[in-house]
Amino acid sequence: MSVKVQDKSSIAGWSHLIKNYLREVRKVSNEKKISEILDSFAGDLEANERFAVVAYKDGKPVGYLTGRPYGIVFETSSFYLLHEALEGATDVQLVDTLAQKAFNELGFHYFRQNIALPFEFSPTFLTDLKEKDFKVIERCEMSINPKQTEILEPTLPPTYSFELFRKEKAKEVIRLICEANEPGHPDLAIYPEMREMESIFRIFARLTEEFEALDVTLNPVIVKGKGLVGASIVLKDSPTEAYIAQASINPHHQKQGLGKALMYKIITECKNQGINRLLLAVTKNNFPAYKLYQKLGFKEIAQYLAIGKEKQK
Repeated sequence: MSVKVQDKSSIAGWSHLIKNYLREVRKVSNEKKISEILDSFAGDLEANERFAVVAYKDGKPVGYLTGRPYGIVFETSSFYLLHEALEGATDVQLVDTLAQKAFNELGFHYFRQNIALPFEFSPTFLTDLKEKDFKVIERCEMSINPKQTEILEPTLPPTYSFELFRKEKAKEVIRLICEANEPGHPDLAIYPEMREMESIFRIFARLTEEFEALDVTLNPVIVKGKGLVGASIVLKDSPTEAYIAQASINPHHQKQGLGKALMYKIITECKNQGINRLLLAVTKNNFPAYKLYQKLGFKEIAQYLAIGKEKQK
């Protein structure tokens, strides 16, 4: 049985796969909502704001993968396969085809895909991707309830102090985040934009309404003299939930307990505001960070694979 993968600029002929994805993966049951999402999906494809490849097995659509630009990275957004598509490594063909499209037609240098686990892959999916020079790392989402957490008073070494975030310091905060992601950092294979200051500044500016939406008490910074050496970006999603998007310490000031103190401070402020769900994501082979979060009381609530590739020069 032959499998062919095709670019698609409309959802005609394979929209039932999108409906399956919405019902089975996204758990959307409202038919009106599904119809609205399909209309938006189709509009994005026609406007070249989203791109899709579809796998056909003996002429029948059996799976698809979509993606869109995300700063300097082309990132996938939905991935769905019928069980019969697992034969013949159809999943690998979809990923590789969309990556090549991102590189050769759309001009991107980086491709990324996050896959929530569990996910049914073909038996050789990960091995085949690695042979094609894709990087694969395990990441997890972790959670803690600050209201139920006994937190020690955050203490800093002498000459260091906490200050509140100020919008005029936004670029300095982003510069610190980039500096903390030194070459060789385990996340850079998947998140290369973490070394690109302008790109990451635009991403966080968009997420925080030009940094106006950041709660200053939930985003403490650490200073030494007049220099910024530690910072965080914590997004408050609702009155009772927040997400730590970044918590970084300048590499020249690490191994002094500043990271622990910064996390203590964030958790304490969340507790003071009545937040009962504080989330973060971490690469599991980033052992110092992962172990710190465990010691602080964070528990794994979800696992996923992060897949990345850089265009060959």
